[in-house]
Order: sequence, then C-alpha cells, then structure tokens
Amino acid sequence: MDGHWFLNFPTNSMISKLLSCSLFLFCILCKLDHVESWTSRNETEIQALLAIKARIQVDPYGVFTPLNDSLHFCNWRGVTCGRRHQRVTALYLSSLKLGGDLSPHIANLTFLRVIDLGNNSFHGTSPLLHLSLKQNHLEGNIPSKLGQLSNLKFLQLSLNFSGTVPKQLYNISTISLFSLAGNQLHGQIPPYIGLILSNLEGIYLGGNKFSGPIPTSIVNCSRLIQLDMGLNSLSGTIPKNFGSLQNIQILNLGHNFLESSNDLSFFTSLINCTNLSRLWLSKNSLTGVLLYSIGNLSTNLIQLRINSNYISGMVPKEIGNLVGLEFLGLYENMFTGIIPDSIGKFSELKYFYGYRNGIIGEISYSLGNLTQLIVLSLIDNLFGGEIAASLGNCIRLERLDLSMNRLSGTIPKEAIGIIPSSFRKLRRLQVLDVSHNNLSGLIPEFLAELPLSNLNFLNTSMAKCRPKECLTTSVHSRLLETNHAEGLRHFDCLIALKKL
Repeated sequence: MDGHWFLNFPTNSMISKLLSCSLFLFCILCKLDHVESWTSRNETEIQALLAIKARIQVDPYGVFTPLNDSLHFCNWRGVTCGRRHQRVTALYLSSLKLGGDLSPHIANLTFLRVIDLGNNSFHGTSPLLHLSLKQNHLEGNIPSKLGQLSNLKFLQLSLNFSGTVPKQLYNISTISLFSLAGNQLHGQIPPYIGLILSNLEGIYLGGNKFSGPIPTSIVNCSRLIQLDMGLNSLSGTIPKNFGSLQNIQILNLGHNFLESSNDLSFFTSLINCTNLSRLWLSKNSLTGVLLYSIGNLSTNLIQLRINSNYISGMVPKEIGNLVGLEFLGLYENMFTGIIPDSIGKFSELKYFYGYRNGIIGEISYSLGNLTQLIVLSLIDNLFGGEIAASLGNCIRLERLDLSMNRLSGTIPKEAIGIIPSSFRKLRRLQVLDVSHNNLSGLIPEFLAELPLSNLNFLNTSMAKCRPKECLTTSVHSRLLETNHAEGLRHFDCLIALKKL
C-alpha cells in the first residue's frame, strides 16, 4: 500500500460532525492496472468527481455549479492532487452547507487520503463497505460514530487504539470481517455479539486486554471461518457448543486465563468442525485428561497447540488419527505414561514439542517414521533406555533435544559410541543436545561431518576419544567441558556449546 491513511480531525467535536455526516476513511479498494494510460486515469478521476457533483442537491455557494470537464479537475474547488501523478489525494468541502447524499463513485478515487465533509447536510446511508485503519499512527478511543456506517462489511482497526469498544460497532449487522487485533482495548465482549453480527466470517480480537467469558452467542455466526481471541485476559470455560461452527478453520483462544475444571469434553464438540486446520489453546489453565475423542478432530488439522496448561494423564493413542499434523505442541503440561506408537503415523509432522512433562519409557521407535521432522524437543521428561536408532531416518531434522532425561548408556550394535550411526544421515542437524542423561562412551567421529552449531554432552560420561576422531573442524562453537568426562578434555578432542 502506498503511503498512509490519516484523519484530518482537529477536535473531538469535528470527529462527531464529520462522522455524523458519513465522514469516513477507506482503504484502496482497487488499484488500476500499471499499463493503464495517463489519459484513462484522468478520465476515471473526472467521472468520479462528476458523479459526486451529480448527487449534490443543495449548493448555496455554487461550489459545484461552474464545474465541468473543460477545467482540469485538480483546479476544482476543494480538490487537492498529488504533484507527481496528478491524482486526487484530498477533498476539503467542509462548512459549505452542501446537501444530498454521497456517491459510491468516491471509491474510484484510489489515491484519496483525506476527506473532510464536516458541517454540511449529507444524508442517506454511507456507501462505505471497507474501512481499514491498520498500521497507522492513530491513537485514542475508537469513535462511536463509526457505528453509523450501516453498510460496512470490512472493519479493520489495528494498533494504538485504547479504551473500550463502542457498543455501536457491535450493531453493524452487515459486517463480515471484524478486526480489532493488536490494540490496547479492554472490557468484555458483549454476550449478544453473535446474535447481531451473524454474518461474520472472520473476527480478530487478539492482542488486546479483553476480559470476561467467551460469548456463547458466537455459535450463531454460522459462516465463521476464523476466530482469534488469543492474547487477552479472557476467563471462564470454553463453550461446548463450538461444534456448531462447521465452517471454522482457525480457532485461536491461546494466552488467556481459560479453565476447564478437569473437563476437556469441549474437544468432543469440535469433532463437527470438519474444516478445522489450526487449534490454538496454549497458555491457559486447562486441566483434566485428554479424551480419546481428540483423535476424531478434523483430518485437515495441521496445527494443534495445547501446550502450557495443566493437562494430565497419558497422551491417547487415538491422537495418531490426526495424520495431517505439521505442528504438535504438548509441552509444559502434566502428561505421564509413554508416547504412543501411533504418533509414528504423522507423516507430515515437522515440529514436535513435548518437553517438560512426566513422560516415561523408551523413546518410541516409531518416531523414525516422521521423515519430515525438523525439530524434536523432549527435554525434561523421564525417558529411559537407549536413544532410538530409528531417529536417523529423520533426515530433515535440524534440532534434536533429548536433554534432562534418564537415557542410559547401553551401546547398541549399530552405534559408534553411544550415538547411533544412523545419525550420520542427519545432514541438516544443527543442534544435538543429550546433556544431563546417563550416557557414556565415545563421541563418534562422524559428528564432525554434520553442520552442528550446538553440540551438548554436559553432565554425561561421554568424552573418551582419540585425537584423530576429534570434532575440531566442523563444529564452530565455544569451549566444551563435561562434568564426568573420561580421558582428554581439550578443545582438540571434544566440542560442544557452553554459555559464555
């Protein structure tokens, strides 16, 4: 978008007057083709201005009377053009006692940045359909008079606004996209929002300070595709009737204070949301055991973020039915038991974060089926046994963090030292952290062939190596020290990261 939209509102009273006369700003609704001739662009501007003139019924000062296409439109009274392109950039027509209604052709003035029609007698409904004031330098409260834009379909007010949302905005029943994301707005979302704004396809309220419960009336918005209420201070429970939103694709309720009172059955209601692709519930206060019905969620689901809650019990094996997952966030919960082998069915999974839980058992061999995996982080669990050699099949792996577990030091046949030789195939691996485990043995020479930037064996007994097998050429890092190292401890023998 060229330039910035801005308001020419010197006082609060002017705001009221301008908006009461259907004063508005609007985004560029269309951009003319770059190959369009200069003459054609002039003609579009002229016709738009003449259409505005034709709808003016009262003109006591004769402002529009002498206007015709023989006088260049940039010289018309109240019209300001840009120097470079000779396109209309502003209309200053305030306090001229003009009457009539405003032509929708004003939308064809695609370079228009300022429109000042204050203190006139315009009437009728506003032709404005699309209002976007995002990423500007506006600040203060949202003017309540915006609620008079009764035909508005697209409202986007981002950054810098504060205070509460005028209730009039929640009464514009024609709106299909309602975005107030990334402001400093507070107060409660009205319980009737879904009853009046029933045409909503997208509602974006994230990144504010909204509090109170999630209105259950949202389910009346049967066309809703995207719902974002993340990064607020919402409380209460997640409505169990969200399954009525059968067109929903993105549901973001993360980073709030939502709770579940040990009842996660709302997941069951989401089974009806067959188009759901992203479900974000992270960083709330959800408690309870994850039900097997989690596996009946949409097969279109590509992101499941339920991390940073208080969810307990075992990860149900049915989760493996979500074969389209690309991102799975289970970390910072209270999961126990083992990782089900069914996770190996996630053929598209790229990011798996399961750290800081109480998961036990050996690392599932089935994880080797996740050939698209880029990050695997299982830090701070209770995993035991050997490092699964099958992880060597994850050839796209860039970060592998198994630190702070109970992995043991039985050397598998296919290993050189304690690290499986299959890891030789991990040609994209940049981070390998197996620190704080019960590993021992040799650090394999082939690690020098990998593009490692962070290699950490801290608090293990892995160290012993011969000078010809040392990792001095490929790993560009800081000096390594290990707490229980056997043999040499010098830089020309062992390399791993240590905080400066």
